[in-house]
Amino acid sequence: MTGKVKRLAPGFSTMYATASQMADILGMSKQNLAKLTQKGILTREENESDLPYNVQNTIQAYALRMREQAAGRSGGGEYDLVSERARETYHKANLAEIKAAEARKEVISRNLILSAWARVMATSRSRLLGLGSRLRKQMPSLTDEQIEIIDNEVHSTLEHLASGGEIAVERVLKDGSTDE
Repeated sequence: MTGKVKRLAPGFSTMYATASQMADILGMSKQNLAKLTQKGILTREENESDLPYNVQNTIQAYALRMREQAAGRSGGGEYDLVSERARETYHKANLAEIKAAEARKEVISRNLILSAWARVMATSRSRLLGLGSRLRKQMPSLTDEQIEIIDNEVHSTLEHLASGGEIAVERVLKDGSTDE
């Protein structure tokens, strides 16, 4: 809270109340009074009697809390309006930053990356599958057995890439990890 609770001016007598009396004065349940005390919003005083609440100080502290809540500087309950507003503002700012980065072409959507990667892989696969034929044209001395060995190695490599490639791409897109 931003304000302070003022103490009684000299010459005024201090009045104390029980938890039940203080709850009645503030128009709330004893449980709510206990919660506010537990949170440190209201304070119990250490004294010899069974009257732990200073009436004036407790009323001032409660009034200050209500003013802070009404002004939107302090929240209450399980869902704190102030915190939720700050959270919403934070996320809206993040979304705006992402959209601005997309407009500047600094980031690319996951679907676009996957689509481009699929095209790269399809082109690479096609070129690798045609490797034996292209080598035979460039090196006519290669035997059928050598071309078959090359084709088998290409197929083996493509199978290996297919089995681990998708997993690796998903890992990178999920958490940025490139470790195997």
